Amino acid sequence: MPRQPPPWRGARIAIDEKNAALTSGQGDIIANTVGKLDGGGYFYSNQQPKGEWAFTKIFNRGTLLWDKDFFCPGDSVEQSMHVHYSEESYDYGAPRRLLVGYSAYTLEPVLASIDPEVFYISEDMNGEHLAGLRLETISEGFLEDSEVILHHSITVPGNLRALKLLLLEKDWSKAFHGGDLTVEGAKILADQSSRSLYDGRAPVTLARIKPATTTQVPNHKKPHIKRSIIPDQPYGPENRQLHEVLPRAKNHVLFDNPLGFVYKAPYMSNMRYPERLYHELAIFAKAHPSDKFNATAMLFAVQLWIDIEEHPNKMIEESSNEPLPSVSLAVFIVYFEHWLKIHEHLQCLNFIHPFRLIHLLYWNDILVPCHNRGASYVKEDAIDSQRLHWYVLDAEARDAEVSVRERADLYPFMMSGTKMVYPQDTPKKLRLSETQQAMVGEYLTCGFLVYRHTPAKPAK
Repeated sequence: MPRQPPPWRGARIAIDEKNAALTSGQGDIIANTVGKLDGGGYFYSNQQPKGEWAFTKIFNRGTLLWDKDFFCPGDSVEQSMHVHYSEESYDYGAPRRLLVGYSAYTLEPVLASIDPEVFYISEDMNGEHLAGLRLETISEGFLEDSEVILHHSITVPGNLRALKLLLLEKDWSKAFHGGDLTVEGAKILADQSSRSLYDGRAPVTLARIKPATTTQVPNHKKPHIKRSIIPDQPYGPENRQLHEVLPRAKNHVLFDNPLGFVYKAPYMSNMRYPERLYHELAIFAKAHPSDKFNATAMLFAVQLWIDIEEHPNKMIEESSNEPLPSVSLAVFIVYFEHWLKIHEHLQCLNFIHPFRLIHLLYWNDILVPCHNRGASYVKEDAIDSQRLHWYVLDAEARDAEVSVRERADLYPFMMSGTKMVYPQDTPKKLRLSETQQAMVGEYLTCGFLVYRHTPAKPAK
């Protein structure tokens, strides 16, 4: 018997004042909106739900990215990036170190300071690279350039140079000349940057020019970089040309021969897995009632874990100087969504290898001293990794012209729904068409809205 087309094929959205409904081609209502603008619907104006609702508690995993106490404002210069005063400088508000990105091993914040031994010899002040800087984390010590994942905003042309200039000459006016910030605004932003690492908010960088938004520059099309953000408006500080506000990544991401981890995602919309796989994943999800799962994300997780396990070197990074930890399939599924979403939270230019971050997050959640410590353990016997391995190998392509082995190379700024715009020098082959994006599917809707540094305990 032929399969019936889904009811939403040919459907349309009908809007009636503040209500909306999804209707079929025959006018039948398939679904109504859950809420209304400005209150009403299923919620009162004070955002309290109407009627009988079922509540649950979700385990707050993956929020212990680093020890925030290391970044307490007022600590010694050796333990903090807070704005410390320099005795040699005429400007006593100039910092000695600034946030530029994260460790490729742990995602711990990387603080940059001037390396006095090499800066004057080898550094070109106009260079948009990390040469001449000491790159340091609190727990790991000094890192090489290739061991740092830069913050997306740092790669906007002129931003890295401005930080070098400020760290070297302590001259705020010179460092931020021609940018978006006044001297006073830059000092305020520097203070916000240091406090963001302690307060647990999304880290803030001291950016001379803010990057363009994905609203201004849609990611699937290569823009004409000589045009202004708003083409029909005069050029100025509020309407720069795109080459001034789009990141430039070639000094930090070797697209043709990447040194870091690249997420090779399947075209999920083209994959048809055995029904037994879905059944196994449903059983696993039921075994973890205090965890939030997205069915599609679970498929992405299983596929990536198997791809890594089948790879000859488990996709270890070319630039890595550290061994890769092992991660079970059960733990990988539970933390996969958080691995994805954390890169957006931190605005990472590259991905950290998922085995590194997931191993770290899981053990941080287990070891945190809290009264419900046992709840953080993943039930590893709730899934049979070998059996799922065979199920995945049985996957078939819906469209035979696209192999189930075909993958799309993804970076964090390519995720659907991201706020990070593509770098202006992104190769054409990496710019997913709208069709390719649809075939890969939605995956950034997973995880939590924010990843504040809070104890890992069930939260309402």
